[in-house]
Amino acid sequence: MAPTCTKTGLTEGSHCSVCDVVLVAQEEIPTVAHNFTSDYLKGTKTCSNCSTSQNLVKSTYTIAGTFNDWNVSDTKMYKTEDANILRIDLQLAKGTTKFKVTPAGNWNTSYGNNGIIKATTWATSKTGWVMSTSQNDCQLSINVAGVYTFEFNIKTKAVYVSGGVSVIGDINGENWNIDHFMTYQGNGVFTVDIEMKKGNYLYKVRTNAAWDNSWGANFS
Repeated sequence: MAPTCTKTGLTEGSHCSVCDVVLVAQEEIPTVAHNFTSDYLKGTKTCSNCSTSQNLVKSTYTIAGTFNDWNVSDTKMYKTEDANILRIDLQLAKGTTKFKVTPAGNWNTSYGNNGIIKATTWATSKTGWVMSTSQNDCQLSINVAGVYTFEFNIKTKAVYVSGGVSVIGDINGENWNIDHFMTYQGNGVFTVDIEMKKGNYLYKVRTNAAWDNSWGANFS
């Protein structure tokens, strides 16, 4: 019997088919480690082996803005495997969203950036948007409603934002002018169902209905 995250297992062992004497005794197999994946929208992590669910660890840092009526204690960011990086995923509407980051869930200290932030990622922006206590509200320009990821580096005071994931291309004769927006399924997974006509098509995945961040691949 194979072990799980919550129960020990047993080796097969063997016994005599005639007199039932044990030839090889069964041995206990220790439980296996949980394999957690994190959902920063719900604030939980779930084990793919046993479906055990736990709450993510919250930090003292909060993100507050027009999306939550500037409730400075309402939206705490979660700790990640990187001790310097905090993260939270938020469902945001189309338009301009303003926000700031606070280290202690109050307005005694808050970090901002006067620039208008477009979707950025670790891959395309090594420095992110550096924030400081002397700056005003951050402005995030959102072309499409959806789930957006906010990551804040407590060491460099830089914020990274990404989201609005879609597929675009010459699918079914389209001329790279239609975004098929994907639905957030949790655990960093986005999906979309598209009814495809027979043929060969080119496509890419991009964020925020813009070409600032797009991904493709070569298949042979």
